[in-house]
Amino acid sequence: MAYQFPPDIEKGVQALMATGDYENEDDLLRDAVRILKHRREDVESIDRGFADIEAGRCRPADQADAEFEKKYSIPPD
Repeated sequence: MAYQFPPDIEKGVQALMATGDYENEDDLLRDAVRILKHRREDVESIDRGFADIEAGRCRPADQADAEFEKKYSIPPD
């Protein structure tokens, strides 16, 4: 499918296509959408983490480390 990109985007698309990593613009756009989706999911996860901290749903790092070490039979430092 042919796309009509604004000139600044077209320049970036052409540069990415020139790397040989993408067979066509569809593949490039598919990858871009996948990356944007993952980025959005990452930001949402971080936001949830901050909300948990603000709501007091957290514990000290040393306690979490001790629980992790115990769960996975890791000897303490």
